[in-house]
This record gives sequence, structure tokens and C-alpha cells, in this order.
Amino acid sequence: MNIVPMNLNELLLETHGDSAFQISNQQGIVCLLRENDKSRKVNYLSWKSKRAERRTWSTLAAETHALQKAMDTAIHAKCVLRELRIRVHKNITVTDNLSLRRVLYSGRPVQEDRLKKEFVVIRDMMISEDIEVRNVPGKFMLTDSLTKSANPDYLMCSMKNNLLNTVDLYDAEQVTVEMIEEAAVDIPMESLRQFRQRPYVPYYVDGDISDANN
Repeated sequence: MNIVPMNLNELLLETHGDSAFQISNQQGIVCLLRENDKSRKVNYLSWKSKRAERRTWSTLAAETHALQKAMDTAIHAKCVLRELRIRVHKNITVTDNLSLRRVLYSGRPVQEDRLKKEFVVIRDMMISEDIEVRNVPGKFMLTDSLTKSANPDYLMCSMKNNLLNTVDLYDAEQVTVEMIEEAAVDIPMESLRQFRQRPYVPYYVDGDISDANN
């Protein structure tokens, strides 16, 4: 993994948090820097996969707990960067649970009593630390391979090339075939072919996916 030079004028801190509810509540968190909100150039700061501290009872609860942990990681990273006199201009946390993001921004109370406290904490962090929550389709979640037996090629290629090609997929109302092909452009051709023989196919497009690099 390489570290690439970045313009610090519009530096963006981005943290991905995910959880696999049906697989022992495994959590995955990836923290990275992007040059600005439109840039695909990234430097990875940290990544980890671990068992959740407590057992959750639903997918929403697992994703909420993972999002809170991702925000904790983002706040810590921002503090470390501040000590190095590096200013973060925008702080983003990414989830693949669209329902979770919608509830957070709707302002509506949560129906599940056990989740109310965590939602209050998350909303407070969003306001006090100016954290923006964004959504990305689950097939392009960087932490997917850290929480379940998913193919890790997308994460590995992103780390190797210091590029994140899913930027245009964030909060997209409609994900087109062209957007998916562009997001998968850095995946090795051999890996793309192998995806078709596996139960888990994260970059599948109607048609011949092996042409995604063309």
C-alpha cells in the first residue's frame, strides 16, 4: 500500500462502517482521506474487522452500532490529524443501510426502545462534530469483505491503486449500469471473470461483466 501526495486545501475524512447481523455480529471499519468531495484519490488511515462488543437483535441495530463505532473512529482520526496540524474540511461516514440514513435525517423518533439511546448519541455526534452520513449500495461497501465471506478484491485494489471509484454512487437516487462499470474499472480482469463463478457477485451487471474494464 502506498501513500500518495494530496492537496490539503479541501481535505475530506471518510469512514465506512458495516456489520453482518447474521454472522456473529462481525463489524468492519475503514478510515481514509480523500483530496476533496469529488476526488477519487485516497490514502488509507486504518482498517479493522472485529466482533461487536454486544449482540444485537436486528439488522438495523447491528448497522446502527457499526455506524456509531465508525463515527468514534472518525472523531479519533480527526483529533490525531489536528495534532499534526492537518485540517479536515469535511467529515463523512458511509453506511450501506439506506433505512438507517433516512431515519437519521428524518428527525423522527425510533420505534425500537433499545435503539433510542444510540440514535441520540449518533445525532449528537453528527451535530457537534459536523459529520455527514452518506449511503452507498451494499455491493460497493468497502468493509463488505471485513464482515462476511465476500470477495476482497475491490478493497484490495482500492488500497493498491489509492483510488476510490464509488464516489458517484453515494446517495444516488438511481444506480445505472454505467456507474457500476465505472466503479469496477480497477478490478483485475481475471477477478471479474472469477466473480461469475462465485455465489457472491459484487460487481454483476446484466450482460457480460468481463467487459467492465473496456
